Amino acid sequence: MSLRPSRSTAWIRSLGLKESRLHFLGFIYGAIGATFGFLAMTWIFTRDWPIVFGGKPFWSVPAFIPITFEMTVLFAAWGMTITFYTICGMWPGVKAKTLDNRITDDKFCLAFDVTDATESDVDNLKAFSHKARLRKSM
Repeated sequence: MSLRPSRSTAWIRSLGLKESRLHFLGFIYGAIGATFGFLAMTWIFTRDWPIVFGGKPFWSVPAFIPITFEMTVLFAAWGMTITFYTICGMWPGVKAKTLDNRITDDKFCLAFDVTDATESDVDNLKAFSHKARLRKSM
């Protein structure tokens, strides 16, 4: 890792992580939005409300580009937001898991999931917390 942005994804693989597929979903959502925007403008200006603006034809593709772009951004943003909430399980009404009620008020928490960790990893974390003078709250 470096201080400046790197286009290489080798560091992701070095950590044992797979590259996310979210960028593919973002493209799909954007393509759906672009298609919807273009088809909606086509239908509106050729079938539903055909008005001649300044001598332009009913089906004027250059006039549809701004709306198509805005619909691309809108669908991609909403699609990615809904996808993020779905993956993380964050929906309205979902009760958040809280380790300690004081964490959100005036305390800071650094939590490690050691469910699948080896005993030596747990011992290393305990040694680190002892050196850093961290205390276990539960």
